[in-house]
Amino acid sequence: LLSLLLFAVAFGVYFVVYHTNIFVVKQFEVVGMMKQKNIADIIQSTQVPFRSSLFRISLKGVREQILRDPWIREATVRRVPPDVLWIHVTEYEPVALCLLDRLYFVSEEGVIFKPMEQEKVRDLPVMTGLQKSQPELIQKSLALFHLFETEFAVGQMGISEVHYDNVKGFS
Repeated sequence: LLSLLLFAVAFGVYFVVYHTNIFVVKQFEVVGMMKQKNIADIIQSTQVPFRSSLFRISLKGVREQILRDPWIREATVRRVPPDVLWIHVTEYEPVALCLLDRLYFVSEEGVIFKPMEQEKVRDLPVMTGLQKSQPELIQKSLALFHLFETEFAVGQMGISEVHYDNVKGFS
């Protein structure tokens, strides 16, 4: 009798959570410092229909959908019962461009994360002569940008390019 009662309660909880309109997505809460993307972009990238069952949503799947956008560095997705899907995003912050087969944005961590397309770009320095498979040289190029902008008088004018040559080194 006790087993039957526990089964009935468990089934009732399951039915309420997964098959009623009590726990459905009625609100998306998107937080984080966003310069390139807006809240609507993030919500659209989740591909979660409004009024979906909150507990049938794969949080891992939603996170993976958001991370497909090359501007997004990190995403966290949580359920907030009864009706909120909470999303925190962190964007990459471009600090330089790298010329490979075309221009790519480079983050402060040295991650080449997105080809430059039609973005409005502020004056970013350019790295040339590098390969994507040379992360240590990308880090050294970023260190040179930082060194020149903070330590030398050239920092007032800015530095426009660091070029690497296998024979001559950095220039």
